[in-house]
Amino acid sequence: MRYVPAHSFVYAIGYRIQAVNQTDSLSYNIKIGHSQNPEQRRSQLQTGNPNRLSLFASQCTALPEAAETELKSYYRELGYRRRGEWFCLPKSDFDSLMQEVDDAVIRVANREGIGHQIQTRIDSDREFGRYWSEESPSE
Repeated sequence: MRYVPAHSFVYAIGYRIQAVNQTDSLSYNIKIGHSQNPEQRRSQLQTGNPNRLSLFASQCTALPEAAETELKSYYRELGYRRRGEWFCLPKSDFDSLMQEVDDAVIRVANREGIGHQIQTRIDSDREFGRYWSEESPSE
């Protein structure tokens, strides 16, 4: 088994796809992964991407690989996988992205018997305003 630091994050980084005309629906290309530093990872991905990338969601977890797999499986089942770790989410599912990241972390933690601790921390984060937005803070 590969060593994963105790403080790693599962993340969703991506960009909004501009609608070409009014009949096109708004959607988002999202990369799901894990990293010790999601903002640094966003910067690394930005180097090879012509679109301005934003860190849309992240959640600290002791089991980042499992949470990443859980989240990818969820969106793959919905048919949103584009290529590799990239998914194309319609606006309706993008709006619940942070909740899905949290839920994936909680499902994995429950399987490992530490779900209550994780749920308490996530509830605390929400209470103190750990929110994300469509726009990156650096924009």
